[in-house]
Amino acid sequence: MTAEQKLAQKRLTLLQLAERLGNVSEACRFHSISRSQFYEYKRVFQEKGFEGLLDRPPIPQSFPHETPSEVKQKVIALSLEHPAGGAVRISDQLRLQGVFVSPSMIRNLWIKENLETNYKRLLRLQEKNG
Repeated sequence: MTAEQKLAQKRLTLLQLAERLGNVSEACRFHSISRSQFYEYKRVFQEKGFEGLLDRPPIPQSFPHETPSEVKQKVIALSLEHPAGGAVRISDQLRLQGVFVSPSMIRNLWIKENLETNYKRLLRLQEKNG
């Protein structure tokens, strides 16, 4: 029996104890878990059986609101065009072009691209040009 199966078995034992005692609070106190967690185990057990009590892997990291790559490229290009400009100025310039990007998003993108300071943007511009 694997560690995951042992944990699922312990959760099943909790559900059985609560049924035997007829008292959810007492069973939860005995197993040192909250009642809300008990009801979550109960719901999953009713829906999926023993398999539902196994630990599930974490939710995959998907970022539906991630900035599109073409917008990122416009931000970087404009940032290198105006290396002394701040995030607000870049945001305003992009807004004039019809691209709506917040200054904080620009700042976060600069950090990811290692362009967060004027000096770093100037260095990248210098590397790009020659």
